Amino acid sequence: MAKKKKERPEVFFTTEEAKKYWDGAVRRLKKLGDEAVELAKRGEQEIVKASKVGKLRLDIVGLRRKMEEKFKELGAKAYKLGIERKIDQPSVKKLSQEIKKIEREIKDKQSQINTLRKAEKKSSK
Repeated sequence: MAKKKKERPEVFFTTEEAKKYWDGAVRRLKKLGDEAVELAKRGEQEIVKASKVGKLRLDIVGLRRKMEEKFKELGAKAYKLGIERKIDQPSVKKLSQEIKKIEREIKDKQSQINTLRKAEKKSSK
């Protein structure tokens, strides 16, 4: 024969004092839960901002590397033209324009980083 599990008896509030205590505990637990949710949301926002800044910084590193390559190419062409005593202005001008474009992209990404940081400071106040 299988033994029957003892069932727990239902607990009823027998006094008004016990009910007030229970209601207070429920309110405090709800408040604690709300605070935990708010803290998690703030943490998530910080992570998103940090990842955006990190990506922009990585983009800047890539753009700077690309710009350095263009400078090397520009220097090599200028050197070759100097050696050959030839002037090939269109190719030098094109490289210069590409370098200026990369510089603008770097400034734009740095501006985005500054905007994110300013928004972060405002939201933390």
